[in-house]
Amino acid sequence: MNGKALQREKSSLSKWSLRASVPVLGAMVAVVLMALAPVASAAAAGAVTSHAKVIIEDEFGVQGCAKDTSPHPSLNLITGAGRAYTKGQSKTCGASKGGNTQIGESIGYLELGASEGMKLAKAASTVNITWNISAATSDSASGKFVPSQCPWDNISGPSVTFFANGSVAAGYLNLSESYCEVFSLWELFSEPVVVDETTGVTSYGAGLFAYNQSGSEYENYTLDINYTSPSYWSSNISQHTVGNFSFGTGGSSQVNLGGSSLITGSWAKGDRLLIEAYVEVIAETEVYYSNHAHASVLFNGSTAGNHVDLKGITVS
Repeated sequence: MNGKALQREKSSLSKWSLRASVPVLGAMVAVVLMALAPVASAAAAGAVTSHAKVIIEDEFGVQGCAKDTSPHPSLNLITGAGRAYTKGQSKTCGASKGGNTQIGESIGYLELGASEGMKLAKAASTVNITWNISAATSDSASGKFVPSQCPWDNISGPSVTFFANGSVAAGYLNLSESYCEVFSLWELFSEPVVVDETTGVTSYGAGLFAYNQSGSEYENYTLDINYTSPSYWSSNISQHTVGNFSFGTGGSSQVNLGGSSLITGSWAKGDRLLIEAYVEVIAETEVYYSNHAHASVLFNGSTAGNHVDLKGITVS
């Protein structure tokens, strides 16, 4: 995997970040975050008031020769039943539409969950959020690159590097990059949050995370930084990378994620808590100056027995 390419922002809708995780392609996945019994229905033990609200958000976009299908996600707070579905594809345009010089990109972003507000009738130290997710996924990306057709980006100008010890080194930067790529990604993650609105303290818990990506890239990358007045760093920087890089292998997989996210804290009687439990799904494809390219992605947590269910929120 080319980490540098992963960090490149793919579009204004992308919500990318690098996380310690394991791709799930080609195997049944079962994740249990904590060995706690699931809750039959959403509840807030020890709360004087409890007002749950549904969190629903969806965005999608296409560019060039691409398609996206992302129906509105849904979540029933009475039953906990949730649904999320997104599908996209991109391909090299025909000559009449610009050929391989026309960027093709699709992106679908879905978010569903619940926001629970309460005033504690007694002190609490744990919030337990339980999900049960089953989703059919697939991704694929293939194409051919002609290095001479990959466009160049050039950046030059003054540069300042800040170091961990507080030192600063001024210099001059030259960056040249040429790349072509075909890319596909699906990703699911959650980040449970508890906000103590009385004390202002925010607590986070371990969330669910699964993804797979596929495709490849040709890259020719040169970076030079010449320091003119170093106060800490006395060596110039010169990096050069050229070649073909793989984003990974595509395919189909059935993803099962379940268990409980445990958030710990010290919340006093009478504190007002805001609990947010949500899942985000991203599905994206891109074709960039690639010949005979096609990229596709699917996340189906909605039909054929698949689901994104919120089983419970408990405070104790």
